Amino acid sequence: LLGGLDDDVTYIGRFRKDAALFEAIDAKEPSGPGRPQRYGRKLPTPEELRKDKSIEWSEAKIRRGKKLATIRYKRYARVKWRPAGEKRTVQVVVIAPLRRGRGKQGQWKYTQPAYLLCTDANLPIEALIEAYLIRWGIEVNFRAEKQLFGIGQAQMRNRVRVASAPALALAAYAALPLPGSATFNPCQSPMHLQTGRSHPPVRTSAHPTSPLPQPPHSDAA
Repeated sequence: LLGGLDDDVTYIGRFRKDAALFEAIDAKEPSGPGRPQRYGRKLPTPEELRKDKSIEWSEAKIRRGKKLATIRYKRYARVKWRPAGEKRTVQVVVIAPLRRGRGKQGQWKYTQPAYLLCTDANLPIEALIEAYLIRWGIEVNFRAEKQLFGIGQAQMRNRVRVASAPALALAAYAALPLPGSATFNPCQSPMHLQTGRSHPPVRTSAHPTSPLPQPPHSDAA
């Protein structure tokens, strides 16, 4: 999969913590007679990199929603991974566990460490981590498209209609925020709508410059 990606396509995703990584070697560097050497010496696995106390954690300020969060990470900036192809240089990032709230007894809860692979070795670390953190919004987007607009549930046999139905539903879902942003403050939710379990509660407040009155409050879901 990664070996067939175009040069203008960047892949960012979860990675194996026990993956075999190698140093990147300049293709122009002579390596003796025979076939040019593509892989350097073998490096510690991402899990070994995380546990290596001799390598200090770096920090980056990453925007998470409306706040800036400090993310601790370690990384291999330019390495080789055989499944990605011998001509592709990748970067591997290890993200330290993050706090995700307190338990019932007041103790902190932490996420599992994340191991990321990026096919663009020159992508800044801030942009890489931010792109990975927005994945939850994409998952929520898919869930809303399936539950509210029934994507993938159309009952038809014509090939043209089967291909057109998801596109029509996606267009309707994409156009839905436009009337809402024109009626309500883009930074708030309508008062008569309740957020689902996958969304945190939103505090609503009147928009002082809104040309339309606020809708009456209702307990309807």
